[in-house]
Amino acid sequence: EDGIYFYVVPVWSELANISVWKDAAGQIFFSLSAAWGGIITLSSYNKFHNKVLRDSLIVPIVNCLTSVFAGFVIFSILGYMANKLGVAVKDVASGGFGLAFIAYPEAISELPGSQVWAFLFFFMLFTLGLDSEFAILEMVQTTITDEFPNLRPYKALVCLCLCSFMFCCGLLTVCDAGLYIVDLVDVGIGTNAIVICGILECISISWIYGVGRFRKDIYVMIGSKPNYYWVACWVVFSPAILMASFVYYYATYTLSDDIIYEVFLLILSLCPIWSCIIYFLIHISCIAKGNISSRFIQSFKPDEKWGPALLKFQLEEEKIFPERARNREFTHIENLENSVKMT
Repeated sequence: EDGIYFYVVPVWSELANISVWKDAAGQIFFSLSAAWGGIITLSSYNKFHNKVLRDSLIVPIVNCLTSVFAGFVIFSILGYMANKLGVAVKDVASGGFGLAFIAYPEAISELPGSQVWAFLFFFMLFTLGLDSEFAILEMVQTTITDEFPNLRPYKALVCLCLCSFMFCCGLLTVCDAGLYIVDLVDVGIGTNAIVICGILECISISWIYGVGRFRKDIYVMIGSKPNYYWVACWVVFSPAILMASFVYYYATYTLSDDIIYEVFLLILSLCPIWSCIIYFLIHISCIAKGNISSRFIQSFKPDEKWGPALLKFQLEEEKIFPERARNREFTHIENLENSVKMT
């Protein structure tokens, strides 16, 4: 009862704490895999006319309802442990390793048939990590094979190399400083850096690529444009809220006594910004054409050739939006496909 009460009764004063908003954003990003690249990777296997707008509503709703249900289960256990130990619920475990590997297993040991429940609990943790790894591995592998198409026939070898590399990186977490490394990755990359990725994605889609173009892309796919509520969220609300929480958090950030750890944490958190700056410099110096000013302007413009990959969907798009007609040199096969479709 105490655990459920602690879970459902809000502490309104915490809403004024900007770190709460940042942590909440990081949790939603982590839970939904937003800005991680996994959703984009897996959705690339959908049919072209898949109802993406419908899916974008169903997935967050189901995810949040599942999280709410899981919260009742977890805090009922924590309430039981708090009563048993004679302490407040907030003092049982704050989260992370203490919750998953100390408080919760200890509570399970008190249940009838504790061995069965313990096996199910840790098997659940194993499967959670495994299915997350599937999505992460597929995301990295698809990125590599899309960037280097010559590697597509060797996807198994690419997968083996990636798994070996990740395994070697994971060995660092079982060393003496393993807990620090896990915390650096969890906080620096899993929370702070992902929020920055979300900000950059909102800005790049809404302001650089253009929300008008984006709405037209969706119209070609599902037959209707997203309403202006979505436009307002993409253009204003989402980037503004994320940026305000990020800026205020770091403006009021206080360093601990472990300066080296804090510096590494800050460097990891800003990795998305560093990578964008590096790629921007590479694009201006090696990829873009013309003088410096024209190269700079080109870097902030969408590629005019961007659009559906398959010819039949390109023709479908140009039928809806004639201004998007592309100058292309058809091959013999493409001309044949075009003539068949026209007939």
